[in-house]
Amino acid sequence: MTPMNRRTVRRGFATSGNDQVHYYRCGDPEAGVPLLCLHMSPHSALVYENFVAAMGTRRFTVAADTPGFGNSDVPSQEPSIADYARAMGDVLDGLG
Repeated sequence: MTPMNRRTVRRGFATSGNDQVHYYRCGDPEAGVPLLCLHMSPHSALVYENFVAAMGTRRFTVAADTPGFGNSDVPSQEPSIADYARAMGDVLDGLG
């Protein structure tokens, strides 16, 4: 894929509870169902930056750092799976 075919990846933060969750996004939010990429632990969403750029040409794509990883805030207590799911939902809700 040539750089001309790639869209610009944007970075941002969403609020989840008292914490901020960092994300990468690319594409049109009105372009159908969004694609949410979840990184392995103990990594970060940075592993998806090129993928987000490539997929952003076709659909709205988001890769978020889970709480405590990457540039997301470290929660005050160990998060549960439900806490991770809530944080990802808060990212998508924050992006509309």
